[in-house]
Amino acid sequence: MKLWNALSLATKLLLPICLALLLGLAALAFVVRGKSAEEMQALSLNLGRTTAQVAATDVQLTFNTAFEVARGLGQTTVSLKKGAAQRAALVEACASATRANPDIIGSWIEIAGDDFDGKNAEHMGEPGMTKDGRVSIYVT
Repeated sequence: MKLWNALSLATKLLLPICLALLLGLAALAFVVRGKSAEEMQALSLNLGRTTAQVAATDVQLTFNTAFEVARGLGQTTVSLKKGAAQRAALVEACASATRANPDIIGSWIEIAGDDFDGKNAEHMGEPGMTKDGRVSIYVT
């Protein structure tokens, strides 16, 4: 108490004001830090969600493209089989599908037995055929 009485009137007035200012600034800094952390977390979560949605859309588009190529090759195979087309047309269709879609590593058509045109014996060892003439086209 003796110390307080020894201080001048200006110091006695200035000291509580400075202490209140310091406490106010500390409280303000604490509140701003808390609000900033909340805002940063919300922004980070939104950015993460957006990034994940973009990546998911890209993956979905890639898979959908691959499925459409597979469906198209299936339809081409059926129509060529019905039209009694040459096997070379089937090989070219598979190669074209692969070239037209750079995201696809390769295309494969496999037909069991002698079910394509019944002419396996005539096509032994040709490109896209097995050694016994069965259709087994793989294009990369």
